Amino acid sequence: MTHRRLRHLRAPEPLRVAGRVRAMQEKIWIRWVPSAAGSNRRNALRTSSKAVVALLLAAGLLQGCGSGRDPDGPLRGVDPAGGFVVSDRESVVDRPWSVGAIRICMQEAGTAVIEAVRPQQVIGAVAVDRFGLRANRSDEVETGGSHEPLPTLGFGDVNGFAVTASCAADQPGPELAIQLHRTGTGGGAVDGIVVDYRVGDQEYQLVNKLVVVACDPDVPGAAPEELRQDCPDAD
Repeated sequence: MTHRRLRHLRAPEPLRVAGRVRAMQEKIWIRWVPSAAGSNRRNALRTSSKAVVALLLAAGLLQGCGSGRDPDGPLRGVDPAGGFVVSDRESVVDRPWSVGAIRICMQEAGTAVIEAVRPQQVIGAVAVDRFGLRANRSDEVETGGSHEPLPTLGFGDVNGFAVTASCAADQPGPELAIQLHRTGTGGGAVDGIVVDYRVGDQEYQLVNKLVVVACDPDVPGAAPEELRQDCPDAD
């Protein structure tokens, strides 16, 4: 997936989806925030939700904590590792939005077998439907996202997916994408993606700090309030 600092798409051209061409009926608005700015946004997001995270930790409910998995494994997430993605403003409640998240690859020779993928944290009025993996990059989800479900776009189940692509190779590795939807007023965000995997008998965990924000077309900004600057103004 290619890192984009800023992209506004009005989708004037046909979009190829699952072997066919169809014209997009709605405008698509997507923004890739530079890494430094994305880091500032993430810090604001995590500060605003610190109390919630503390409660989850106290209750032992935050997935990935105390898993015993080694975080220093050979699998890496790149393009745009640590990025910040803002959804199209036409995103409506209950409609799926699929967007490319992470290109994954191996830092050293070997095979990583994916066992589970989940959001590190979900904030506000959004829900994650599924994650999907595809052997090659997807133009559909890479250039603004799609309102098609991931299976329709050719993304398969993440569980059991084998990754052998080298990070040093010119050929891009498989792409991990996320499908989510808004559940109510104000929008929300997925803060971080956790990938559990194994290489042989050794268990590892990759935590990618990607933040995906789903905006509300009727309310300026997303929940929580600190992210409102990242969504376009409502009409």
